[in-house]
Amino acid sequence: MTPPKKRPRKSAQDRAIEAARHAEARARALEAIAWLGAQGPGPVDVEALAEKLGAEIVFEDLEGAKARVIQIGDRSRIIISTRIVGVGAIRFSIAHEIAHLLLKHYLKDG
Repeated sequence: MTPPKKRPRKSAQDRAIEAARHAEARARALEAIAWLGAQGPGPVDVEALAEKLGAEIVFEDLEGAKARVIQIGDRSRIIISTRIVGVGAIRFSIAHEIAHLLLKHYLKDG
C-alpha cells in the first residue's frame, strides 16, 4: 500500500487569510442564528431563515450541482436538486446556500 501524499504546507499569509474567512463565516452564522431568535444549541429552522432572508426555496433538475443560490434583485432563490431525497441532505443544502447568501457568494440574475 502506498502511503498518502503529504499536502504542501500553507504559507503564513495563506493561513491568515483562511483564518479570517473562517472568522467572517462564523460571525455571519452567529448573527443569522440570533436574528432568527434561536436559543442555545439545537436545530435551526433553515426554511424560516431562508424566508427571513427573502429567499424562495425551489426544487428543480440541476446539472453539475446539488444546490445553487441566485440573487434576483432584492430576492433570492435557493434551488435544490430533485436528486436529493434525504431530509438531512436537503436541510444541509439549504443551510449551505444560506451561507452563500450571508457571505454574498452567489450568482446575480437581473
